[in-house]
Amino acid sequence: MPAERRQMMRYGISFAIADIFFTHMHADHMLGIIGLFRTLSLQGRTEPMRLWGPRGSAALLRAAIALGTDRQPFPLEMNEVTADTPIPRKGYSIVPYSVDHKDKIAQVDATMSQIRVLKNIIDVIQPIKSEIDHARDTQEKFNDAEDEKQRAQKAPTV
Repeated sequence: MPAERRQMMRYGISFAIADIFFTHMHADHMLGIIGLFRTLSLQGRTEPMRLWGPRGSAALLRAAIALGTDRQPFPLEMNEVTADTPIPRKGYSIVPYSVDHKDKIAQVDATMSQIRVLKNIIDVIQPIKSEIDHARDTQEKFNDAEDEKQRAQKAPTV
């Protein structure tokens, strides 16, 4: 189990979260969203989720989520923040600020190259995913028809 979910369970933090904040879009900080969203989907989540990140993060997060989920069962709101622009909360505000993180490359440039890589992966996987979705739907219809046959056979005749 990936680290973020393990830590949430370890410290008794509920999965009923409404906001996730990303400090930057390095893979070690954002790819865990795929597994987390799969877990939330399996748990039947329907409440909206707000994602917050630096400029350019929305496209990258959308690509990662599309890569990792069959169907997104709960609404998402993507919010790109800028330094020194407060995010109002009940009784307080969160104020993002700029930092240099390990390199001098503009975060947007790194994000755009990551988006291109993810888009290429999605372009390859999307047709396969569509076939899997179609096969799943066909199997569900078959199972429903079989269940109906069994119920009809068990039904008392008059």
